[in-house]
Amino acid sequence: MWQLLILLMLFSESALGRDIIISPDFDPVKVTTQAGITIDESSIFSINEMEKITFDDDYQNLNFGYSDATIWIKLNITNLLDSPDLIIHINNPSLDKITLFRQSQGAWVKTDLGDLQAFHQRILNLPTFAIAIAIEKKNTV
Repeated sequence: MWQLLILLMLFSESALGRDIIISPDFDPVKVTTQAGITIDESSIFSINEMEKITFDDDYQNLNFGYSDATIWIKLNITNLLDSPDLIIHINNPSLDKITLFRQSQGAWVKTDLGDLQAFHQRILNLPTFAIAIAIEKKNTV
């Protein structure tokens, strides 16, 4: 089973040095060059353990083929818009399991996506995967 875990962590400064900046002149961004990646070959790490792990930021391609490994992707997103409402869109409808983690009020909030879930159970009814997130203006998650 291919598993993708996305980790959104709140930092006062970017841990990777490459924030994804959402601004009024923003175009959709492919996160290839802004993402930190860790591959968990045995799929044993928990979200709490991931906070201590160093993510590799040298990947130029996020295509890992078919694998039983868990791929952790860390994004730092800074919102410069007046609206806090954003959508993370994952344009790969063949992913079996996607888990998005984000910190809210000091606790991890977990959201599951992926083609193993029935279509009518998706958060947004799209053929690909998307989730709405809220990031207040001038904040980074």
